[in-house]
Amino acid sequence: GGVELGFLSATSDAELALRYAADVTAAVDGAKRVVLELQTGLLTRGADLAWVSQYPHECECAFLPGTGHELIGKRIDGTCVIIAMRLSSKRQAETLHEIITKLKRSHLQLIEHYLEDMRVCEVPEKALGRLRALANTHSRYELGHFNNPEKYRESTSAAVAAQKQAISRLAHPSTWDEVPGDGPEKARKMEKAAAYCRRVGRGDVASALHRLAMSLAAGKGSWRPWRPGGSLPPGPNVKALA
Repeated sequence: GGVELGFLSATSDAELALRYAADVTAAVDGAKRVVLELQTGLLTRGADLAWVSQYPHECECAFLPGTGHELIGKRIDGTCVIIAMRLSSKRQAETLHEIITKLKRSHLQLIEHYLEDMRVCEVPEKALGRLRALANTHSRYELGHFNNPEKYRESTSAAVAAQKQAISRLAHPSTWDEVPGDGPEKARKMEKAAAYCRRVGRGDVASALHRLAMSLAAGKGSWRPWRPGGSLPPGPNVKALA
């Protein structure tokens, strides 16, 4: 047995196959005729190409790349060796439309991953504006946009750039102006966002956030900033982490 990596072309006319095999062997001294007899089923019938072929008398049919061949027997018919093969193919083979749809879905999931990751880390909504706008815009693109390698690359680069911009904005105090809560609560959220920044390789923003958090925490008694894996000390107006 084996697997055909390309399209497999065959004919439904047994007499034609035997005649073609005879023509080939006649040109080579000592060669024997060998014909593959392909046994098909409901899922491995192949595509009838006679209606679009320049040689409709050949009764050509084609099978998908990746079709498996299993040897089930052989017999002699006169001067010809007939090898019986059973075909098997992928039952879940996707159409081109389904594959392109997956490209679009994976791109939108990348943006959604960025948004969800930062939402869990309590990043201010003000920093996420560009990412949300991209998600809204890219979701309206036709499938053909994502089938173009250059456009797909540009869209992905735009998503990555928007995520980097969102992280960079966290270092600006104005990003936190509209965040609800008192000083200690804002500082806790800053430290949590700083942990996210360190995780994605933005130590510069994490350090800036830590300084902002410490400035808010100053003068708040025994209150201490939140640390990854740690817990908040008891204190007024400080919510416990979920």
